[in-house]
Amino acid sequence: MVGIDDLKKHKFIILGDGHFNTLGMVRSLGEAGICPDVVLVDHNRKIVGASKYVQNLYEADSIEDGLDYIISTYSQEEVRPFLLTGSDKIIAAIDHNYDRLIDQFYFFNAGGQGRINRLLSKKEQNLLAESCGFNVPVFEEVKIGEKPKKVPYPLITKAIDSTVENWKGQVFLCHDESELQAAYSQLRGDRILLQQYIEKKNETGFNALTVKEGTETYLPLQLSYHDTTETSFGNYIYFFEPKDEALCGQIKELMKKTQYSGIFSIDLLIGKDERIYFLEVNFRNSAWSYPSTCAGANLPVLWAKSVLNKGLDVGNVTIKRLPYSAIVDWEELSLALRQGVGKTVRALRQICQSNSRVIWNWKDQGPFWSIVKSYIRRRL
Repeated sequence: MVGIDDLKKHKFIILGDGHFNTLGMVRSLGEAGICPDVVLVDHNRKIVGASKYVQNLYEADSIEDGLDYIISTYSQEEVRPFLLTGSDKIIAAIDHNYDRLIDQFYFFNAGGQGRINRLLSKKEQNLLAESCGFNVPVFEEVKIGEKPKKVPYPLITKAIDSTVENWKGQVFLCHDESELQAAYSQLRGDRILLQQYIEKKNETGFNALTVKEGTETYLPLQLSYHDTTETSFGNYIYFFEPKDEALCGQIKELMKKTQYSGIFSIDLLIGKDERIYFLEVNFRNSAWSYPSTCAGANLPVLWAKSVLNKGLDVGNVTIKRLPYSAIVDWEELSLALRQGVGKTVRALRQICQSNSRVIWNWKDQGPFWSIVKSYIRRRL
């Protein structure tokens, strides 16, 4: 088995933006005694740059600039470095540079240049999910302005993939053609994915890892939401033990077909008909990865150990008492403050009751106070 001392021989580099997803990777590694170098691509350093675990920080002008910096700075390391990310746009760029990186770095990949970019297509993901036995809501890809041919109303519009600008802003719930045309008037680009709307009871998912071209997958925790909306996820979740063997089998089969090695997350919808529907796979670290670390499954460390072990190395994992709750505290509080006193009190209660908070951290307080100072400056 691979130990932490073995990992410490390697440089860990995070190519990311100033988002709490990047902060989560920094903290997961830092709490294991590994202080990573961080290359930020958006000059937003107030969250990540304030963490005590960051060894070195470089601010790049673009993703391409960041990759060039990493290749020129770290490709001659005596021991091969690890390169991690939590952004769809960045994993797409890393995939475009697979041939430049493969001999010098360990990084999330699907075994060849361009393969992850193909997998980022929502249509491609849906087809793969169907082939693995998932329930997939009826979908079709159309030109913007075009009427649906097979998707019934109500339907949801979705970006073709999550690398397009403001992809979350392309989600509209449409009950009829007039609402669809109104949605089209707010969309940019040439094409959009239309998908059958399933009345939702809740959403669920997994933060997980896979190695050996997707042949060995580890699913330590399943999550669900305390609160969701019709068209988006919530900020307050709880982890529980995965017990649906058929569902876990479908996920493992899906990862085999992707040939992916890395940290990933999969999002699923629980319909009011109690069926579980496939939504999407993210081929990167997710925002819930750090709460997973707090619950006992440190995915960045476990993935790195498994890569060096050339197979899953998860024997020393101890999961804390479940269910284990977590909240994106600053986002939930900011939203509540705009909705009134009642919502604010409720958000504060949820934050206090949560086992893990994404921003506030007793051991690493810098990011929280940096956000507070920035907020006060804006208000003044």
